[in-house]
Amino acid sequence: MKYICTGILALATAVCHAQGFPAKAVHVVVPYAAGGGPDLQARQFAPKFAAALGGTVVVENKVGAAGVLAAQYVAQQRPDGYTLLLGSNTHLIQKHLQPDLNFDPIADFVPVSNMGVHQPYWWCARTIRPGRLRSSPRRSRRVRDK
Repeated sequence: MKYICTGILALATAVCHAQGFPAKAVHVVVPYAAGGGPDLQARQFAPKFAAALGGTVVVENKVGAAGVLAAQYVAQQRPDGYTLLLGSNTHLIQKHLQPDLNFDPIADFVPVSNMGVHQPYWWCARTIRPGRLRSSPRRSRRVRDK
């Protein structure tokens, strides 16, 4: 769990280090119903993530269309690290199942961290320009070693 938090924290701080991240709540969008396995995992993780960030983490459920509604919502948000998606293998194949999507599930998101060792879930954020992530490996090591 500590390494998952490290990965997400590294992305968030690298993207928004000039603003004093987090300046507002971080939203984790779960494309599954409340009370299910992925939702429970996200809700168990949220307090640890919030403690590491020193801010608020809100878990939101956006259910429907095999996760497309949640992914579409996150794809429409600003790429600032404040909105994360709990992705799954379904997320990766959506473009092949529904070619008329108004977002690209691969190009419009960047993976941040796995959700667990044996789970097919991961955290991903809206794609960010690569130049904005330069400081993340250094920050990641500092957080991990605490």
